[in-house]
Amino acid sequence: KISFQIALLTTLILGAFTAHATPSAPVARVAVSVGEAKKWNAAGQEEPLKVGASLMAGDRIRTGSDSVAILIFTDEGRISLRADSELLIRHYQIDPAGVKTRIELELIKGTVRQISGNGSRTQPDRYRLNTPIAVIGVRGTDFLAKTTGDAVEAFVHEGKIVITPAQGNCAQSECAPVAMASSDSQLKYVRLSTDGHIEQREFRQGELERVFGIDMVRANGRNAPMAGSG
Repeated sequence: KISFQIALLTTLILGAFTAHATPSAPVARVAVSVGEAKKWNAAGQEEPLKVGASLMAGDRIRTGSDSVAILIFTDEGRISLRADSELLIRHYQIDPAGVKTRIELELIKGTVRQISGNGSRTQPDRYRLNTPIAVIGVRGTDFLAKTTGDAVEAFVHEGKIVITPAQGNCAQSECAPVAMASSDSQLKYVRLSTDGHIEQREFRQGELERVFGIDMVRANGRNAPMAGSG
């Protein structure tokens, strides 16, 4: 009798929890998907990346060798993924009160252009773009990032970025930057190698398109498609 009562109580509790449980809200939508691009959800289920599709925290997006994808987030943040890129949306929680905002993305490989939304503009310390080599934090911002097996490269079009070690033991807001770049200076480009070597210099327009595959003149501004040149 006691076992039956426990089982019945457990069933009622689980039923009540299920009735009040709601799925996580989408954090972004797909604005552009050209070529072979795919999405994996947190459960590992794969499907083509389609225009208009909703994206959740935990989703992984991968572009093929001749494809581009553009994502628009709930706070109007935008990300353009170039060909052969992979991005994981770890967390994208926006708190209007500015207390629990948490934006954490992971560029596993390839190239992205990131235009910050309201969340990271008002609370830049709550944003981080992880790469295998370093972590990029923002003060703004509109920037490009590219990660390869031996380095991470970044170019700032508007605002400022700070780069900290990927394997630091400190909190992100307390980590001492190893490099930074700003649109207010001539040194808008920075490259950090796996051996710790830092390169920072001026970057001409032709170099920008060659290295990152994006023409900032044609892909300029928040309302531009962001896809860049092909």
